[in-house]
Amino acid sequence: MKKEEIKEALEFRHACKTFSDKKITKEDLDLILESARMAPSSYGLEPWNIIVVNSNDLRNKVKEMAPYNGLRLEASDLLIFTAKTAKGLNVHIDHMLQKRGLKGEQLVKAKESWQN
Repeated sequence: MKKEEIKEALEFRHACKTFSDKKITKEDLDLILESARMAPSSYGLEPWNIIVVNSNDLRNKVKEMAPYNGLRLEASDLLIFTAKTAKGLNVHIDHMLQKRGLKGEQLVKAKESWQN
């Protein structure tokens, strides 16, 4: 991909007001989710979760919790982004440092470095 094509793709903005009844393909949804997973984040933490809602029962529950999002809830699949908490990130950091073989004083120093 050329620089101009990347720039043009990043500058394109479109607010979708209505959705067709066409269902997104599994391949397209997988590509979207994989792209989100591969998006850069500090230390590779990926401080988000993505919940895919495509059942009518769950969609109706979301409608109850988000009544002002009416049109957006008509899409074939809903992607709900949630942020991980500090506690969840600390668990991830602990696991990552231990997986790298840090023990004892090294582990303590690495955790202190992360928290500062």
